[in-house]
Amino acid sequence: MYFLAQANDFISIIETDSLIPVMAIALGCTVAVIAIIAGTASKVAIAKAREKSRRELAAYVAEGTMAPDDAVALMNAGKTGCNITVTDSLKA
Repeated sequence: MYFLAQANDFISIIETDSLIPVMAIALGCTVAVIAIIAGTASKVAIAKAREKSRRELAAYVAEGTMAPDDAVALMNAGKTGCNITVTDSLKA
């Protein structure tokens, strides 16, 4: 009998108007946490790919297949305001 009394209390809580705001807040927090995790995973994947590309370019330069200036140009591709070459950095 005690269990039925608890069930009726729970049902009365569900039927009140306070459930909708609680559910909205819980849903909003869940969406925010998922967005943060997805953003972090995306940034980690981008950084990992960038580091892999840098290592491959360094290997090409080390074996002599690619000129260092070309490797720097490829690493800076897509960035704005990055017109620095290896020879420019050696002059400084």
